[in-house]
Amino acid sequence: MAGYAVTAEAHADAQALYLGVAPQVNVEYTLAAEKSRLRVLCTFTEEKLQFLHVLDCEGEPLTDKEAYAGADVAGKAAAFLDNYKVYTGEALYGVFSAMLRDVALDGNVTRVSGDRRLEVSVDGGYVTFKWTYVSDGVLAPSLWPWVLRMGG
Repeated sequence: MAGYAVTAEAHADAQALYLGVAPQVNVEYTLAAEKSRLRVLCTFTEEKLQFLHVLDCEGEPLTDKEAYAGADVAGKAAAFLDNYKVYTGEALYGVFSAMLRDVALDGNVTRVSGDRRLEVSVDGGYVTFKWTYVSDGVLAPSLWPWVLRMGG
């Protein structure tokens, strides 16, 4: 994060519940450098990241090398999930990453692996990856939908 000035603004609302169940806190982060600016909104429950939404990105990010050079959006999402798995120590993100192997981004796709379902939606230059829990073919979205949305 060297080279960026970071600001954070918490938007706590005692009435806000993540998925209607757990109290949530939304934090808007702004990362600014001389030639770039990134704003993201993060949703946390029990101090754990549940959702990250890129609000806007201007300019060129400061990097020593291009992140995930040559990877398509699914490859970049898989790499993000692999890194997040290392950061959190939770194997679930590795499972999510593995489900992205060989995903064609030329249309909407649904895949089921064990008790997890992946839905890929391609719309307007963005790709949304959504994982939900299924049991005996029955969708249980209130348990833990996990969404990652990336620009194409």
